[in-house]
Amino acid sequence: PWTMTVLRTDSIDEPEVRRALSMFVDPTHHVQIQSLPSGRWKQIPGRDLGELVRAVSDFSDEKGVYLSLNPFAGALERPLRSSDISCRRWFLIDPDAIKPGEKDASTTDAEKEQSRIVTEAVRDFLRARGWPDPIFVDSGNNWQLLYRVDFPNDKLSQQLLSKSLKVLGERFDTPGVKLDKGVHDAKRICKIPGTMVRKGENTAERPWRMARLISVPVALTAVSAELIKELAGLPLEAEAIATAAPPSPPTVNPWAVPVGARSQPPAAQSHFPRQTGSGAPAPHPSP
Repeated sequence: PWTMTVLRTDSIDEPEVRRALSMFVDPTHHVQIQSLPSGRWKQIPGRDLGELVRAVSDFSDEKGVYLSLNPFAGALERPLRSSDISCRRWFLIDPDAIKPGEKDASTTDAEKEQSRIVTEAVRDFLRARGWPDPIFVDSGNNWQLLYRVDFPNDKLSQQLLSKSLKVLGERFDTPGVKLDKGVHDAKRICKIPGTMVRKGENTAERPWRMARLISVPVALTAVSAELIKELAGLPLEAEAIATAAPPSPPTVNPWAVPVGARSQPPAAQSHFPRQTGSGAPAPHPSP
């Protein structure tokens, strides 16, 4: 008669974690799994999906668990640096809801809804300009778009992605939502769908939530360099959104790099030899 049902907030949704990692991780390279706020990290071969999931589970007692979005060649004896990244595979768009006086806290449902509205508006704007559909993620407190790209890790790539975020922010920032303009760095980390996000106190108004995949394109197509350059070249002032013509057939991407990427990598096998590293807390951007 005294049995109580308690919501567990220290676990992961393993099938969701596996699904997310199988899309975001390049099996021919390494990935860093990292937790915040401690900064604990492990660097694991992308082909070892079983070890990746174990690392996510091991770190799931913290405020958030993240992965490095862009691949690097091999395990290091130190935390990941931007110069270690082999190439850029993902362009993250992250509209953050503003929480007046509640910086270290989860969003309310109303604040999170404002982020959703802005995120969908950005997606629709880019779709009208010929961009392929992104992966749409519920990050727990906000919403995110992840576009597949194939760029080298160089200064020009970073400048174009940085300018693109500024252009989008100029058009879509609202009093309640601001696009994060700093997510263009090569070693960018991102919350892992299927993990709990525990920011601040877990209250009815500002609850802890689980990050989730919301929608994934049937065919995950990379955004061409031409489309990125076109967006980055737009003026930094508001303009009417014209109705774009239907997207043209895919063109050869002059920035593509032959590193064996797959749009949707097959499930990795967990029986490969383990190759991990760990160390002191890694420097990290704000979640």
